Amino acid sequence: MKLLSDLNPTQRQAVELTDGAMLILAGAGSGKTRVIAYKIAYLIEKQLAKPEEILGLTFTNKAAQEMRERVSQLVRQKANPPWISTFHALGARLLRRHINELKQNYNNNFTIFDEADQISLIKLCIQELGYGSKSYAPQKLLSGMRRIKKSLTSGKYEKSLFSSFDKNDPLPHIFKLYQQKLMHYNALDFDDLLLKTIELLTQVKGIRNYYQEKFRYCLVDEFQDTNRLQYLILKLLVDKWKNICAVGDDDQSIYRWRGADINNMLDFEKDFPESAIIKLQQNYRSTKNILKAANSVIQHNTLRKDKSLWTKKELGAKIHLYQAEDEREEARIVVDKILSLKREYPLEEIAVLYRTNFQSRPFEEALRRLRIPYKMVGSVRFFERKEVKDILSYLCLLVDPSDDISLKRIINIPHRGIGKKTLAKLEEYAKERKLSLWESLSSDIEALGIGAKAINSLKSLKQLIKRLSSQVDKLSLSRLIRMIIDKTDYLSTFSSEDERTQQNRLENLKELIAAAKGYEELEEEATLPGFLDQVHLTSDHDYYQEAPSVTLMTLHCAKGLEFSVVFIVGLEEGLCPHRLSQKKPEELEEERRLCYVGMTRAKDRLFLSYCLRRREFEDFRYSTASRFIEHIPAHLIERREISSPQPVSYYSEGEMRKSLKNIQNFFAIDKSKINFKQITRKEGEADGITIGCDVIHPQYGRGTVLDLSGSGETTKISIYFPSLGKKKFILKYARLKKV
Repeated sequence: MKLLSDLNPTQRQAVELTDGAMLILAGAGSGKTRVIAYKIAYLIEKQLAKPEEILGLTFTNKAAQEMRERVSQLVRQKANPPWISTFHALGARLLRRHINELKQNYNNNFTIFDEADQISLIKLCIQELGYGSKSYAPQKLLSGMRRIKKSLTSGKYEKSLFSSFDKNDPLPHIFKLYQQKLMHYNALDFDDLLLKTIELLTQVKGIRNYYQEKFRYCLVDEFQDTNRLQYLILKLLVDKWKNICAVGDDDQSIYRWRGADINNMLDFEKDFPESAIIKLQQNYRSTKNILKAANSVIQHNTLRKDKSLWTKKELGAKIHLYQAEDEREEARIVVDKILSLKREYPLEEIAVLYRTNFQSRPFEEALRRLRIPYKMVGSVRFFERKEVKDILSYLCLLVDPSDDISLKRIINIPHRGIGKKTLAKLEEYAKERKLSLWESLSSDIEALGIGAKAINSLKSLKQLIKRLSSQVDKLSLSRLIRMIIDKTDYLSTFSSEDERTQQNRLENLKELIAAAKGYEELEEEATLPGFLDQVHLTSDHDYYQEAPSVTLMTLHCAKGLEFSVVFIVGLEEGLCPHRLSQKKPEELEEERRLCYVGMTRAKDRLFLSYCLRRREFEDFRYSTASRFIEHIPAHLIERREISSPQPVSYYSEGEMRKSLKNIQNFFAIDKSKINFKQITRKEGEADGITIGCDVIHPQYGRGTVLDLSGSGETTKISIYFPSLGKKKFILKYARLKKV
């Protein structure tokens, strides 16, 4: 077949071997996704299976869409395409069709709760059970619940599950109430999408037999990232034909913290004893020097399948290693190098990778100062931004008015005069009568014992939701969102915010409309529930797009991406490897895999750096170079040790500290819209703090004083923080320390 002429011999072997179980060990940049797409096309072209009898699974909507597009380009037959999706999307699809079969008071119109919804529900459970909200952090409780769910082997929550918990531990009680409320709201969280799918396939024999018969072939990308629940679903679905092709790289298993189990890959041969093992070791991405360095690092791990990447590409430049005095000097070194490299490489081909998000700050400051555009991946996700979440809550209500979490979110957004007391009475009324909040709105509102204004506001809200609901089947999704923004007067919520914030929020709403439009263009049967499913199952990678700017992201977020130039910064003991992982061998090995993933993102140039000391609060923590650097043979590295007697500040000669002119110059560079007429040369002073001096705030860090006004206990202070902008405080309560 002409199809196979595009593949190297090992890739071709993986495609042509069709029946039975197969584990493809695919190293970084070896074309594993390409192999899956070609294998699906091969099965269809050879008529070994109809397209709809093939199931392809991966981990992000973006990856699933790319796989669908690749297969579509390779296959002549367009009707009845293969099922290609994420695990969670597969679960949602099966449950939309069959959840009624579980006979658990769920219906196929269920809502999917994301993390923000889960936190809101946990807070409600804490309140109802009488626990002090200050004593029990909702995020910590959510993490505990996730661990419980990921440890299950079925959808049932047996009593024995909580036998090991201390009787005073609130988690079992909150967990049980949380699950009851999910069912009451006809809602599932992410873990339930998997657990209920397992429950469906194990308890309903007819459905299990149907899908086992239907899916003659199952192909899984990024197999190393599967958790036990996902692996159980796989084993249930392939039990009849045993035609499973698992493609992954144990050296890139970096999501243990969110449930990924590398043992799924290491134990594959035990579960499928006659499986074929194929290794894809030819790398098409990186130069020889980069691959040799990456191989040298990962070979120190013991929990791995033996393999070693190779390439036909040139030897390439040596890996540059920089030693910096502190994080500011490290940022200056990196940004200076970016300035010189941008003559050779476009900015979108340059990435700065770090272990944890807090490391981004000095690089953001340095890039802004030199007017180098950048984007961040993996900070606040698009669909979790306030204005986007608000509109999505309206959409959720149009699908399921009994979604109390969504109703509570928007009940007073925009401001309608429905305060906390009114909401509390409405909740109490609903609880007493075992109704949803929406059902309570539709009953005798006057019985709530609230004022006439609040009653009218609740009635108006009910009528508004009904009017919007009547348009769901008449308008496109993008027009429906526009209508919600218009009819709710949502933009009025921005009126008290500054111009820049208003513009950012407006752009986010425009992007939400664009996302809905894109969904409509991609899906033949675009529906509001389908769009919400896609939104709730979206990851950071799904909204990563190339643009002419430097990319800043964590090593975790970089997986699956590639760049011509990669900087891995902060390679210090305690950072990478992280201090919390150094006591357990399996966690240390995952840190090493994380470093390996970062190194193998680079195509042409790789730069590593570390600091001799790093600021923590007001003091410095002294550091040593990461052990991972020592794994790299010396002949592959060109060392650049740059250290100075004093920490280097890229605000030279006391910039922003000694004169108003320097402060103005800084804001001009940063393009911040500050009214400098308000900043006078008068020596306003309070407690030794003057206009133009630098101060340390216990929460926001270092900033520069812009203004002092008032006197005594009412003295107000305005401070500019590089990562936050301008903030105002009452000086007495600001707890500032002069630098």
